[in-house]
Amino acid sequence: MIVALVVATLPITYFRDEATAAGGRPAWWLAGRIARNVAGVVLIVVGILLSIPGVPGQGLLTLLAGVVLVDFPGRHRAARAIARWRGVLLGINRLRALLGRPPLVPPD
Repeated sequence: MIVALVVATLPITYFRDEATAAGGRPAWWLAGRIARNVAGVVLIVVGILLSIPGVPGQGLLTLLAGVVLVDFPGRHRAARAIARWRGVLLGINRLRALLGRPPLVPPD
């Protein structure tokens, strides 16, 4: 469910646009940021486990959702690199189609 929520809320040009820094956040935003990073780390670990041969599941999509959630330098570049892997963007766009969202524009 978290993967579907992350994929559904991405803007269609997420892999094309450069990340922008946002300032002036309210104090409660820090708690949300911490929760988002914890969820992202959990998704990255689960994505790695699901990527092991023989383990069923969408490992690369889960890994990408985790990378999108976690704050670290180069996050946007890493997310674009994962989206370029064969079948990842196709899987994301299939999930978005099921959720009634337009497809993401592929990275350069």
